[in-house]
Amino acid sequence: MTDFVEELERLERTVNGEVGVACVRAILVHLRRGQYDLAQNIRCVDGDKTRQYPELEPVLYRLFGCRLHGVKDCGDEWCERKKPTP
Repeated sequence: MTDFVEELERLERTVNGEVGVACVRAILVHLRRGQYDLAQNIRCVDGDKTRQYPELEPVLYRLFGCRLHGVKDCGDEWCERKKPTP
């Protein structure tokens, strides 16, 4: 998981004109503290904000699965259409 966290941190610093994305920074804080459930909750609630940055979506998907159900390959038709391509 630390590889994903490091990758997410590196990408977060490069998006949005190097300002980053506040909700992704909050996810990173909780992941570093070992609070996976809180990080996943932020992903679920603020997933609409992260979708604006397609470079972040594959990493967030690998960490948490789809933002609606919180599982990988949930089988929901809507999620399959919105799944980021690696």
